[in-house]
Amino acid sequence: MKWSALWFLLSACSADKQSAQTKTAKPDSAAGIAAARVAALSAPISPDTANRSLVNASGVNAYRVDSTLTTLGALSVQVLSTNPFPSDTTVRPDFATTKCRPFLDATFPPRRGAKNNSVGNAIVWLVGVAAGPGDESSKRVNIRLEKCQLQPRVQRVPVGATLNAFNRDDFPSDLRFADIGQAGTRATLRFSESGQVIPLGDVLAKPGLLEVRDLLHPWLRSYIAVAPHPFVTVTGADGKITWDDVPAGSYQLVVWHERLGARVLPIVVKQGERLELKVEY
Repeated sequence: MKWSALWFLLSACSADKQSAQTKTAKPDSAAGIAAARVAALSAPISPDTANRSLVNASGVNAYRVDSTLTTLGALSVQVLSTNPFPSDTTVRPDFATTKCRPFLDATFPPRRGAKNNSVGNAIVWLVGVAAGPGDESSKRVNIRLEKCQLQPRVQRVPVGATLNAFNRDDFPSDLRFADIGQAGTRATLRFSESGQVIPLGDVLAKPGLLEVRDLLHPWLRSYIAVAPHPFVTVTGADGKITWDDVPAGSYQLVVWHERLGARVLPIVVKQGERLELKVEY
């Protein structure tokens, strides 16, 4: 699908169902930033559309690092749920095979003082950022199988990074790396014994939203956002992310969570201003 068609799809979807309230706060004299507070119920989109929006988040061309840009703003997002969270399920592995005790399959991180409706482990990204600051995150990232769980549950990695897969369990496991909402598999990996460390390079060679699942043990899964630019982040337990030095412009803000689905919202970042959003499920 061409980028123009994808942009139209996202815009049309959000225009039909979005409701928003906007209030502009007084400028912060110390930082010189005006804060616009927006509470928005964004439009739902399919996992397939969400994944394509991350694949094409920098447009038809690769993201270009440009440290000379001066038309910059800032963006803060908090992801919330207006409905009760789905209950976590209890996983009961075959102890004779795995040596793992029953555990809760936690899809939301412990909130520990955060608001009860804050959504952690949500992936947030901007669509339409063609150029801006460089991505300073590490080019070496890890995934670990331990006690019948893949950790981290959700992570953001830069495109082109190397993924080191660690195994600390002593049972066979066949991991499959696949783009969510897309056919095919990026890579497969077989663990056969504890202590294995296997580096994977090609699996992170292009942007996308990946699910990692074990073909032998269906409860084993995790998610990886392969980011084409710096404006892709995973929310903490408080549901918040903050980006400074966002190039001024019009974008699509996309939020994805494994249990709650995906949302899209059109936004405008203005030079010298901070836009504050609350995106609600």
